[in-house]
Amino acid sequence: MTLLRPGGGVGPDTVEPVDVYDRASSRNTFTHWDAHFIRWLERNGYAPDYCVGLDLHQDPSLLSGYSTLICAGHDEYWSEPERNQVESFLARKGNVAFFSGNTCWWRIHYVDDDTAIVCNKRGHIGEDQWYRFRPENRLTGVSYRFGGGRWKGPRPVLGYTVQHPDHWVYERCGVSAGDVFGAQPEQPLVGYECDSAPFARDQLGMAVVRDAARYGTPPAFTILGVATLDYEWKRRQGSSATMGAFSVPAGGQVFNAATTDWVKLLDRDPVVTQITKNVLARFSEARELTRRSTTHPFDQSAATL
Repeated sequence: MTLLRPGGGVGPDTVEPVDVYDRASSRNTFTHWDAHFIRWLERNGYAPDYCVGLDLHQDPSLLSGYSTLICAGHDEYWSEPERNQVESFLARKGNVAFFSGNTCWWRIHYVDDDTAIVCNKRGHIGEDQWYRFRPENRLTGVSYRFGGGRWKGPRPVLGYTVQHPDHWVYERCGVSAGDVFGAQPEQPLVGYECDSAPFARDQLGMAVVRDAARYGTPPAFTILGVATLDYEWKRRQGSSATMGAFSVPAGGQVFNAATTDWVKLLDRDPVVTQITKNVLARFSEARELTRRSTTHPFDQSAATL
């Protein structure tokens, strides 16, 4: 797929079904998630720098000097150098906030002097699916493999059921265990694609990570919110979406909202808004933020402030 497309990826997409919750822009464009999140960040006084996946692929020192990397929306396609850089950033005590879903699902390869990408989705049963050789949840905590997608028409109104309300992620949110947030009929929080960590229920009914070594989930991953998907969702090997956070041994931290539509509820749902502020406050130093574009790789746009 060539990157040399007119319009910088902000125009219409004829492949993706119409998003009934936002008909003004296609899901595969910069305007659908990225522009919305950029407006929110800048309106709230943040001063981020911007990059795209290609920048991370080409410049292994891009994240030097930053405390936080933010991914938002739909961040499905990653090259190996890009992923290597982000994992190295965490190992150097960097922090990564995934306000996104279906993250790092396919491995891509840049070709033709980095003007095009290829991805093997068919041969050898999808040999470029990250989980088959290097599970993405080792980096992100969750995987689309265990979540699900629902692309056409309205979705069930799903939000997250709160676990561990005393966790720093929920500071100043005013929630209790069992509360549900993000269940907005005009824009449900969960979907259109969402990720999960395999879990079991303990004696108190709490979702806890299971078979971490088998599935690649970081043992330290704490499940903070769960949304059960019904039979209408196209599922991988699970039936839920799970929001959570964890720290890596070197000291870096990861938060994962595990849903594509998180940024759509900023300023619509007070808990979503406060959690976002909590994550940015904890992860950033002097508000030095780097955020990569999360449009599809063939729709890349960039802005630098």
